[in-house]
Amino acid sequence: MGTNPVVNVSPTNLIQLVSFRSDDNSGLLNVDFSQNSLLETVFIHGPFPGTPPPITTIDLSQNLNLVSFTGDFLDNVNTIIFPVTSTLTNIDVRYLSDPTFDLSLLSGLEDLRIGGWRGNVNITLPNVYTSLRRLRISSIDIPTIDISNYINLENIYFGVLM
Repeated sequence: MGTNPVVNVSPTNLIQLVSFRSDDNSGLLNVDFSQNSLLETVFIHGPFPGTPPPITTIDLSQNLNLVSFTGDFLDNVNTIIFPVTSTLTNIDVRYLSDPTFDLSLLSGLEDLRIGGWRGNVNITLPNVYTSLRRLRISSIDIPTIDISNYINLENIYFGVLM
């Protein structure tokens, strides 16, 4: 969608949609993926620098084939609802406002990158300890995070955004 300030995105009739990308959109208020059951990849990026889009909720709960979600510079997003699925293996999020980031039911999550939060965040990692391989947490305040049971972690990074 490029820099188009599209406010509402509702691809409900696009039942074959597998990939959605919105980049540098300062007007995005609503996205409805509830009818896109084949959706595998979602990339939503607000403008930087610039005014973040007003969207507050991203509901992916019906997207059971989702493999990857990237959300960046979405400062007003305070709720992301992920599908309960083992297919979601990649999450990359920065500059959101969700105070509770619960990934406990994402049994297939392999790669988690999270950073630059707009406030404190409580991160709940997956309940399955064998899938997570890469973890990158940067430039955010978290009270504590226990990674001791994630026996297959290959890469860990705690630091500043780069």
